[in-house]
Amino acid sequence: MLLGVLIVVRVRVIDGYKRILDIRKEFKSEFKEYNVLIKNLGLYLKPSHIVVVKGKKYVYHSRYWWRLERGKEKRKIKWKYLGKSIPKNIPKPPPYPLEGLAYLKDGNDVIIDMNTYMKFKHLFHGLKVKIE
Repeated sequence: MLLGVLIVVRVRVIDGYKRILDIRKEFKSEFKEYNVLIKNLGLYLKPSHIVVVKGKKYVYHSRYWWRLERGKEKRKIKWKYLGKSIPKNIPKPPPYPLEGLAYLKDGNDVIIDMNTYMKFKHLFHGLKVKIE
């Protein structure tokens, strides 16, 4: 009997990245409009974040809040990360069906753990999956 061993089941969604791009495209204009709305507050909402580690691309979808700040030179703009919590007293952001989805992009496939797949499988309906 093995104690303390965690086995993570990974799911490869074939062409899952294409589906994600379609969903992002569908919501892109809503985020643009929202960012225009909150721009006068000096805020910006970024719906996804990409991290590349050792040639592997990890993509995280959430609500990442940023504040635009002017540097000492008025032409320079600095971005300050505020976190994932919604700043107070601003309009509610648009819904985003990808929120909470994190995956490894491998070509046009996405690789996610089984728990994440179960939560978002409705987005990948009709696509082929492989258990790894």
